[in-house]
Amino acid sequence: MSGRPALFTQADLARVFAAAKRVGMAVRVDLVRGIAEVVPAGDLPTPNRPVEPRRIRVL
Repeated sequence: MSGRPALFTQADLARVFAAAKRVGMAVRVDLVRGIAEVVPAGDLPTPNRPVEPRRIRVL
């Protein structure tokens, strides 16, 4: 963490996330530049690969 103050507060982020949720969007936060932007949920990169279904043998 850097010593400089945050450009937005936790309350600011809460309002952004609540507004995005109401319209079915996602929020991308860049803490380095101090930017929180609302984007379509499909535009976000997925950090994990999709889960592949597999059979599990139960004894």
